[in-house]
Amino acid sequence: MSTTPRRRDQDLSGVDVEQALISGMGEPGPARNALFTEAAIAASMQAEKLAVEPYSLTFLAHCVRSLGLDDALRLPEPLIGSAPTLLVRNWMSAAYTGAVVDVARDDLFAQWLDMVAMLLGSRKKAAADAEPERNDSPDTTELS
Repeated sequence: MSTTPRRRDQDLSGVDVEQALISGMGEPGPARNALFTEAAIAASMQAEKLAVEPYSLTFLAHCVRSLGLDDALRLPEPLIGSAPTLLVRNWMSAAYTGAVVDVARDDLFAQWLDMVAMLLGSRKKAAADAEPERNDSPDTTELS
């Protein structure tokens, strides 16, 4: 049985998410596996740095499913804020393979966005759970 080596955030921060989308949107295989593993984790880290909320990515995934990727690319502000909008526009542009309507491609990209949203939510929860509990109340013990 082979084991997959652990990769830390700093290792995954160098993953080229756009290139992974270009490679992974094709036929199933190693590039597709990398898209839904390393690239999705790296994308969640990018989104986390920009304070993107998971529900925003989930909502965008619903838009991609209902509108198609080509029309989702035309949304004036797919996420709130210029930096998050630029981030997801780069992702959508990388996943977009041409002017032909491709429902399978749209659904695959929406699934990937859902994966990124799930990972982002997990990262946010883990970070919140790791924060030490704060006791903001003043110390009320009496000195004798």
